[in-house]
Amino acid sequence: MGELVFTTSMTGYPESLTDPSYRGQILVYTHPMVGNYGVPFNDGRLYSREMESTRVQVEGFVISELPRHSHGRAVTSLSEWLEEHGVPGIYRVDTRWLVRRIRDGGALEAAIAVYREDEEVGWEELERELSSWGSYSSRTFESDGLE
Repeated sequence: MGELVFTTSMTGYPESLTDPSYRGQILVYTHPMVGNYGVPFNDGRLYSREMESTRVQVEGFVISELPRHSHGRAVTSLSEWLEEHGVPGIYRVDTRWLVRRIRDGGALEAAIAVYREDEEVGWEELERELSSWGSYSSRTFESDGLE
């Protein structure tokens, strides 16, 4: 759950995802293909110098298409990295439509929920959880030693 916001950046998804300014938010990336260079390796560490902090800061990630990664410096895929950090992501989304909705109506409180194919979606439960989450503007985020 988080405030649904977007970025029009064409590159730098590891930097965006580790940027503390996106904390508490679900980030929609407008570029049509995200993840093709995986997550980079630098100086013997998984987190490269280009990262904004040492962990993923977003509450969720929404993209249009997720290709297989193929960069020589990649040590893991975008989806594996998000999973490692307990951050849900979703792809095959019409991000252009979603961005127009955010742009026209303002940022939205949203949730990404994962269900098995044979499982019924609990819309009422999701609505309850989202309403109990509260608004983004009413939340406070403690500094947890972010770098």
